[in-house]
Amino acid sequence: MWDAISRIASVVHLGAPASPDRKLIITLGDISDIDGLIAVADYARTGADCLFVMTFPAYVDVTGYDSDFDTNHPGMGFKYNGRIMMMNLGKQYTSLDHIYQTLDDGTLVKNTLFNMAHAMVCKVWAEAAVPAQGTKGRVFVRVGGVNTVNPFDSQIIKYEPLIYAPVLGADIPNLEPTQDITYDTNGTPVDLRGYDRLWMDFNGSAAALTDALYHDIVSDRLGTLQACVVMGGVRSDKPPRTVPSIPHVLNRGSAATMNQLYCPERTDVLFQMLKNKGVPAYIVTNNAVDTVADIDTFLKKNG
Repeated sequence: MWDAISRIASVVHLGAPASPDRKLIITLGDISDIDGLIAVADYARTGADCLFVMTFPAYVDVTGYDSDFDTNHPGMGFKYNGRIMMMNLGKQYTSLDHIYQTLDDGTLVKNTLFNMAHAMVCKVWAEAAVPAQGTKGRVFVRVGGVNTVNPFDSQIIKYEPLIYAPVLGADIPNLEPTQDITYDTNGTPVDLRGYDRLWMDFNGSAAALTDALYHDIVSDRLGTLQACVVMGGVRSDKPPRTVPSIPHVLNRGSAATMNQLYCPERTDVLFQMLKNKGVPAYIVTNNAVDTVADIDTFLKKNG
């Protein structure tokens, strides 16, 4: 995956003087893992602007609870909502959560996750290395879509704010996470359009590709799409390397990288869009996990 990220960075002339055309890299993810944030740090060194699209876990929008869902639907996750998830956490609200006490638990979680994502992305961008020549571009954070699959059981899921809130402290904003709103680093809504060239890095779930973002890309309103890197799938000549399903813990197929299984409907939309527009797609399969070197090399390579 990191090689693919570097490939995009090199295409937009990493460290080169600022060119007259405006460039935008769209990357995406959530705060459950660091891959999306590492991409942000790498893209800060290109001189291009970067749009981070936040995706949300399925339990944010799920209604009801079905304790037998995983048994009856192999590979399709678990059915529980934000309230069940918060109950299993014992209502361990962070210093941020009290802002949203009047909201239902699903909305509370969405608010919390987005505001933490905005703070983390802006912090990573600010601390990232400046291009060797030229100046650093701007970073924006957009409210993306919601996954349709809860892969992990509510009893063992990680609630990111409990981990990151103590680190971010007072830097966490209070922004409204209405789908498809884009915020700049100051928390001001902006309307992005008119870039000359555009790249997409789908290292996370295709839930980021909402209808509004889809139309912005198809119409070239954002810019002319050059290429898309997608993390997902496996090689047909090698066994998959993803973790298989674990009863009452993990219920997902092991035949593809996890990210594209969390919202398969939008993954289909993504590839149809690339096909129709004739845009090349570069696939980073989960077989590539074996190419990730030891932790020291990994950290050095990623700053």
